Amino acid sequence: AFSESAIAIEAALKSQRWPLVLPNGATPVRHPPVRGLTLLERRWLSTVAQDPRIKLFGDLILPDPDAPPLFSPEAFIVYDQSLDGDPYDSPDYIARFRTILTAMRENRRVKLAFYTSKGSEMLLSCQPYRLEYSRKDDKFRLVTHGKNGGNRINLSRIVSADLGPICQAQPPAPRRKKRTCTLELKDERNALERAMIHFSDLEKRTESVGEGRYRMTLGYECEDETEIVIRVLSFGPMLRALAPERFVNLVRSRIQRQLALFGRE
Repeated sequence: AFSESAIAIEAALKSQRWPLVLPNGATPVRHPPVRGLTLLERRWLSTVAQDPRIKLFGDLILPDPDAPPLFSPEAFIVYDQSLDGDPYDSPDYIARFRTILTAMRENRRVKLAFYTSKGSEMLLSCQPYRLEYSRKDDKFRLVTHGKNGGNRINLSRIVSADLGPICQAQPPAPRRKKRTCTLELKDERNALERAMIHFSDLEKRTESVGEGRYRMTLGYECEDETEIVIRVLSFGPMLRALAPERFVNLVRSRIQRQLALFGRE
């Protein structure tokens, strides 16, 4: 419509002269139309069903098992990812994951038994806050409510999970310590676009500092610092750490360890 059409359209909708929406803005349709899935949609579901992580969220029943997937997992080559990811095909792991997911959806506590990074077994009664997935580690971890930002537990270290009572009130989200790092990006081989997509899950500010060069400031949680260092190094010479000095030293130390693996100084 034309720009001035809003004057007439809004009045017609509010007065119900045009019965397209109800006065509260809802649709007047009583029986929404239902259509079947297209072949492309059925093939997409078959493709998604190949991901072993899909089993964690429920049993996927395909509407047409004969619809061939659009592509197979072997079509992708993943770099910079750990080889000791979580056991997504383990029935025990799936059961524990679903128990934690149920506790989150129903606002319930959960009783956990897990091993710490030092190998000692611990028992914990907590209220789950959220589940996080690390693409670099190929692992899920649980973030719980609690003092000092709660706990973070790798799901692969949890040996049992039992539902507890329903919580009467929803506690505030746990606060985590945040850090920032400043990087300089050289926009070659489409590095700027790749970096914007690669760090899309982080708080960031990007500004141009010259022809083909950009300064990027990333915000992240302290526990993710090692992963951030690895992600920065994946850009090679296109991305250089500027500040703070602590983060720059982490990058240098990581590069030195990698060179040592190849027998270089």
